[in-house]
Amino acid sequence: MLARVLPFDDEDDREIARQTIQDPPDFSFDPWDKISKEAKECVKAMLEKNRIKRPKVEELFDMEWLKEFKAINSRGKMMKSPKDAFKAYTMTSPTSLENKKDI
Repeated sequence: MLARVLPFDDEDDREIARQTIQDPPDFSFDPWDKISKEAKECVKAMLEKNRIKRPKVEELFDMEWLKEFKAINSRGKMMKSPKDAFKAYTMTSPTSLENKKDI
């Protein structure tokens, strides 16, 4: 949902399923290369293969990406910059917004 693209890629659905089960997520391609490091760390933690090592919901909320979103979102309607509003909506890195003219 974050990138609209799985961090696993192939033309064959069976290969995507295999990658999902066995391989680490691949964040090297578009649009993942524009997603913040903190967001990718959170997604990687949620996709941990070993369910014992996978973080609990409470631990996810303590991750930097979600803490940052909570802080941005808590400002709510007081946001003056469209870039801040867009960042809160997409939870992406501000550097990925630098080339956006229509914001």
